[in-house]
Amino acid sequence: MHRTTPVDGHKATVDASADTAVDAPSVTTTRAGVRLVVLSGTNAGGNMTAPAALTERWEAAALNPPSRSVTVSAADESRSAAGATGVRTTTAGASGAHIGTAVALRPAS
Repeated sequence: MHRTTPVDGHKATVDASADTAVDAPSVTTTRAGVRLVVLSGTNAGGNMTAPAALTERWEAAALNPPSRSVTVSAADESRSAAGATGVRTTTAGASGAHIGTAVALRPAS
């Protein structure tokens, strides 16, 4: 990761509707070799399934029924070319309001 300017781009989407599709919006990167990190969270219990082609790195849940449960996850992928990443959809195990965030991290060189 680049030490002085690590972020190549970022976007987030908040959705108050209760469903299981947690979308992280497309980010347009300016260089090859960027690491795309997708952070997802929902106010429902259960598990999360990372978007296709991404590797899940972390997941946690705090279960406090009926309305205070939270599940969050992080997944990433390496991008070989610059350009739009496309929307990445994490699938939540239960319906709830949610946020999806995409952060593109620049390589060290």
